[in-house]
Amino acid sequence: MRLFALVLATVLITCHASSVIEIYRNNEYDEYENKGGQLVGFLEKLKEYIKNGNPKLSIPVLDPLQIKNMSIDLNEKGLISLKGILKNLRSNGLSDYKVNQGDFMLAGLKVDVGLLFNQISVMTDYNVTGTLVDSFSIFGNGNIRVVVKGLNVTVDMKLGVKNNTLNISNLTFNAHLKEFNCAITGLYNDEEVSKLLSKAITEVLPGLLDDYQTEISNYASPIIANTLNKFLNNLSLKDLIDIIRG
Repeated sequence: MRLFALVLATVLITCHASSVIEIYRNNEYDEYENKGGQLVGFLEKLKEYIKNGNPKLSIPVLDPLQIKNMSIDLNEKGLISLKGILKNLRSNGLSDYKVNQGDFMLAGLKVDVGLLFNQISVMTDYNVTGTLVDSFSIFGNGNIRVVVKGLNVTVDMKLGVKNNTLNISNLTFNAHLKEFNCAITGLYNDEEVSKLLSKAITEVLPGLLDDYQTEISNYASPIIANTLNKFLNNLSLKDLIDIIRG
């Protein structure tokens, strides 16, 4: 989530800084909006930043992504409680996306982004314990391999400016995927159970994501917005423009 928020923050900063620069340059509002600003171009350039990193924008190398250890501590009342650790997490494909949309509308300060990821592969060792819907015990120690195909992500944001700093007044996040394949070992310390659950998750997850899109969006959107606002509140508008202009 933090890595995704960092990418969104970079997009947000870029589109807004570009608009301010263009406005002060020649005040050509209509021409700027018709061209869509520099957001689409930046999203294309972002692929290289994801592959190679960009110290100026505080973007590390994300493709391939490698994390030695990641703690898990989830506690959503009535839904899931999960604690544990992920080790040797590896991911490929975060830079392999098509830009479906990259619009910045000056009227209302709206940003609409749509990305279609071709294939994202994730592998990690895990050790977790917890409960699902306050009733079902979850535990396991093994390996997880996931391949996500056709992940379609859209983010619609409305921006505001307060005390010379940017903030997100509204954000809506949606995600759909074409195919999800997973193989999990070590669930309940039973390999047969692990195979059955892996198959079930593979078959039902894309449909569940569609069926519960509203609930997922309502849960994820505020988290992304709050994370972005914490980042933006540390910088003035001038700081943001200086970062983009180099």
